[in-house]
Amino acid sequence: MEDLDKSMQSLIDELNELGKEYDSLKESYERRLALQNRKEKELLKREELLREAEVIGKFGNWQFFLEDQRTECSEGARIIYGLGQIEHSAFQLKGAVLPQYRQMMDKALSDLILQEAEYNVEYKIRRLSDGEIVDIHSIAEYDAVKKVISGTIHDISERKRAEQSMRESEERYRRLFESASLGIFQSTPDGRVISVNSAFASMFGYDSPEELKNSVKNISNELFADPARRNEIIQLLEQSPELQAFEILYRRKDGSTFTGQLHISRILAENGELEHLEGFVEDISRRKEDEHSLAKSRELYRLLAENSTDGVSMIDREGKVVYISPAFLRRLGYKEEDWLYLDMQGILSKIHPDDIERIAVEIQRGRDLKLPTSKYEYRIRAKSGEYIWLEDILNREFGQDGEFVRTIVNSRIITNRKQLEADLSFKNEELVRVLAEKDRFFSIIAHDLKSPFNGFLGLTQLLADDLSSLTADEIRNIAVMMKNSAANLYSLLDNLLHWTRMQQGLLPFLPEVIRLHNIVDKSEEVLKELACKKEIELTNDVPVTMEVKADHNMIQTIIRNLVGNAIKFTHKGGIVSISAKKSDNDFVEMAIRDNGIGISKTILEHIFLNESTIRRNGTEGEASTGLGLILCKEFVEKHGGKIWVESEEGIGSTFYFTIPLHERIAK
Repeated sequence: MEDLDKSMQSLIDELNELGKEYDSLKESYERRLALQNRKEKELLKREELLREAEVIGKFGNWQFFLEDQRTECSEGARIIYGLGQIEHSAFQLKGAVLPQYRQMMDKALSDLILQEAEYNVEYKIRRLSDGEIVDIHSIAEYDAVKKVISGTIHDISERKRAEQSMRESEERYRRLFESASLGIFQSTPDGRVISVNSAFASMFGYDSPEELKNSVKNISNELFADPARRNEIIQLLEQSPELQAFEILYRRKDGSTFTGQLHISRILAENGELEHLEGFVEDISRRKEDEHSLAKSRELYRLLAENSTDGVSMIDREGKVVYISPAFLRRLGYKEEDWLYLDMQGILSKIHPDDIERIAVEIQRGRDLKLPTSKYEYRIRAKSGEYIWLEDILNREFGQDGEFVRTIVNSRIITNRKQLEADLSFKNEELVRVLAEKDRFFSIIAHDLKSPFNGFLGLTQLLADDLSSLTADEIRNIAVMMKNSAANLYSLLDNLLHWTRMQQGLLPFLPEVIRLHNIVDKSEEVLKELACKKEIELTNDVPVTMEVKADHNMIQTIIRNLVGNAIKFTHKGGIVSISAKKSDNDFVEMAIRDNGIGISKTILEHIFLNESTIRRNGTEGEASTGLGLILCKEFVEKHGGKIWVESEEGIGSTFYFTIPLHERIAK
């Protein structure tokens, strides 16, 4: 029993030892597992970073397995080729390569496999996803044991575009350098020629840039009339290195000299030392001659120009103002510095916008056609901002070679003349309009006068021929008709007389303070018999104390015509009322209202126009010419008022007009 217990104890101890070993192994396994997980996560993270780097850097990796002709591509390579997630064969990938590059790539791959040659190629593909052309750079190496080609590709489209842009820029610079009219140069500090353009060579009398470069060994001694001048310029540039301009006397190949404007700057190396000089030269000999000639001419013109009210100015071959007479400038309100050395653009900026294009075209035409003299009229802005009319006479001077030299301009202010011309033109147009208007108007009046005269003559003819056979009632009726015809004719002639005197300015306008109610009463008194015959009620609703400042005769004519028309176009038993009220703008608004036949829209549109030929008779055949309304309109407007009408056919009409209050006139 005791031995059994010992055996059991020994077994338990062994089991405990085994348990400890298990725990130790388990702990070690868990640590290794955790370490492996961390490494896998780090690997995945690195792979993700690599994929992101490929996308951002536009590169990718690829492998081609020769044995099974299988291709594997990284995410970056798939994006460059426009591939999906499915595998693509080498044949499909080769199909994306533009045809002109396929033979070159086949040879490069063959040389890599058979000769272990370097695989470093550039080619173009048509991306499978969208058809866009992409520039590719690829390098690869071959594992002969595994029979696998591994390589990278890089999308270099942007680099290629930049290179193309650079080439185009360089080509543009080259063309500019060769075709520039200025002489462009580069030279070493010690005076050797680095490069010049054709204009520079021609300027110094050489047939080509190459001839000048090969012939000239020292710029100071051979191109400068004063050899020391170049060294002086270099010393000045050390003090102020930016581009500077100098006037230099140069020597040509044949020994002759010319004056040039030198624009030069220093170009420094990376270490700050002077590397070379560069700039351009402009031949200003002709300009210097012009300036000398102008200086002599200026004195000749100065006394005359400075004391003349007319302007004298001088414009050089480049279109700049080099002289303008002070007296003329003072008339425009300008100072000399406001105009001297203005170019053509500056001159045109002071001309009225409506005249700029015409003047610019005419000036250019005169130069192109080499016209010795031109004459223009235009408006120019004075210093005050107002526009003044000028008449310019341009005298152009040309050299013996036919080239334009300068322009002498004589300017005269013609604002008053232009105003008189404008006034005369306006009055002529107004006269033509008035005469045409009167012709039309009198044509209408002639027709309107003819009708009552024909009626009147017909009735008198009837009396003359048949008086003995007519009864007393028939004679009475004829007499009444003759009276009405004579009354209409008198009314027409009276209105015509007033209108004619108004047009001629012979009708006096004598406004005075009057009681409006009383004027209406007097006008109604004249029309009372006509109203009674048609049994029409006339009412005067004008306030008894209302006063206006108006011409007594004109206001009475207005009211009499409007009330007479209201009676004429109102049926028997109707009502015509006259009222007045103060309006908001210190005017009295009068209204003549009837419940007659109304007015159609067609007639309303022309009712106050004297060209209108629309006529209609009253409710009992009364004649109508429309002249009374034209006269009313002119009389109302003479008082500064307005006249208008509101009407509805079958309902009636209301004629309104305004007359100033007595208080408003006093103000």
